[in-house]
Amino acid sequence: FPDSLDEARRIAKKIYGSGYSGKILLQEYVGKKAAGSTASSVLTVFCDSCGSVRKAVLGDVLLEELGGTARGNYSAIVTRELDSISYKIIAMLEGIGYTGIANFDILRDGERSYCLELNPRQGRSFDYLRASGVNIAELLLMQMRGEEITRDFKYPSGFWRSVSKKTVMKHAADRGLLKTALHLEKRGRYKTPYDLRGDRGFARRLYVAVHLLREGRRYKALSLVKRKALKTEVGQ
Repeated sequence: FPDSLDEARRIAKKIYGSGYSGKILLQEYVGKKAAGSTASSVLTVFCDSCGSVRKAVLGDVLLEELGGTARGNYSAIVTRELDSISYKIIAMLEGIGYTGIANFDILRDGERSYCLELNPRQGRSFDYLRASGVNIAELLLMQMRGEEITRDFKYPSGFWRSVSKKTVMKHAADRGLLKTALHLEKRGRYKTPYDLRGDRGFARRLYVAVHLLREGRRYKALSLVKRKALKTEVGQ
């Protein structure tokens, strides 16, 4: 992360001096501000074997993983209607004839939106699609069987979380979005990865309860570490 053009040139000189002869891409760094003004979204798109987008679900990130190997993944998402950026991405995918699953991380900073990358796969938190009634596994099976998949981008809003409601309530920074999430959960419009039918025996429910308790403690510990780091950064 160079702080100036001169530093970027020095880094590039070292790279080319090591024997690399290709091109280097310089891009603007879009970081998440401590004030919370930068919002994150995730868009997952399913394109059929002919390159036509059939499903697309957009969600606003309510809670992220804070550390470890899961850092950068999402723990709570509220789905909503597609926006203008979503439809531009859909047009781009169809324009290049993309097939399969595509996943996009999007940052919004004020009036600007940044599409960080195209992941040619489902994201780790792709289960959030079920909160809007879309199941990628079913879509893949339908395509393998040659069944028609309707083109539909209109879904009811839903709330998805992979941690307990208590953990989300305690650590979510966007209190407005949290209010929406809790309203959706109260109305029964939410999903978790642990609500599989036919798998709700006592041992399973006990394991899930213990797992969620451990996750809550982990978030608490990581949150303390993050706050200390921010205080140190502000002090410097």
